[in-house]
Amino acid sequence: MCLLAPENPYPIYALPPLVRNAIIETQKNTQAPLAMVATSALTAISIACQNQIDVCRPGNLHGPVNLYSLILADSGERKTTVDKVFMKAFYLRDEALADEYAKLVENYSTEKEIWEQKQKALESKFHKEIRAGKDYKATESELETHLNKPPVPPQIRRTIFNETTIEGMLKYYSDSNRSFALVSSEGGVIFDSRAMSKLGIINTLWDGGSLFIDRKSSPGINLKEPRLTISVMIQPDVTTKVFVREKKKL
Repeated sequence: MCLLAPENPYPIYALPPLVRNAIIETQKNTQAPLAMVATSALTAISIACQNQIDVCRPGNLHGPVNLYSLILADSGERKTTVDKVFMKAFYLRDEALADEYAKLVENYSTEKEIWEQKQKALESKFHKEIRAGKDYKATESELETHLNKPPVPPQIRRTIFNETTIEGMLKYYSDSNRSFALVSSEGGVIFDSRAMSKLGIINTLWDGGSLFIDRKSSPGINLKEPRLTISVMIQPDVTTKVFVREKKKL
């Protein structure tokens, strides 16, 4: 979608009245290009729906409802301002989840300390019983049960990401956090050489398929039906450089 010289007006009247009116009001308030405002609204809808529903299509096909949007526009077109209007609820949710995570980390630290002290006590009792020739089976069973139930570290949850790599974003994946959105007004950062090398992952995420990402320095990530929305604005000259660079690799 190019905002510099659109050949046809954006088909805003094809949208439902509620969405259309929100777009018109936001465009008047921000003076941002209409197509950009509409794209931001659709991005917000995609984020809200992608983890809740799939869509059935003719031919016995079905797939996710997430959207990938690429906006060609010069800097200063107020994409960030518009995104804050439609995505305020998501940002507030991420802030609340971050606060919740901080509290969970404190609780986890306390639980871990208590668990470790109990482990030391059981191990000491176990060793004493062995050295004394006493029956240690009950203590052994208690210790085994204890070791099999360590406190589980909390997992931070987050939906909106702005300036990051695909791998950096997917570090947040968990069974309770499988819905992501990559929203950026600086597409040059997203489409750097490292990110472009991960197009296979991006394509799989578009299909909603499961995949395993192997990592050298830490355990791999098994992604089960993840959902990703992308909305990126990139300047035309940066776009040209990216495609020229990638073409040379072919």
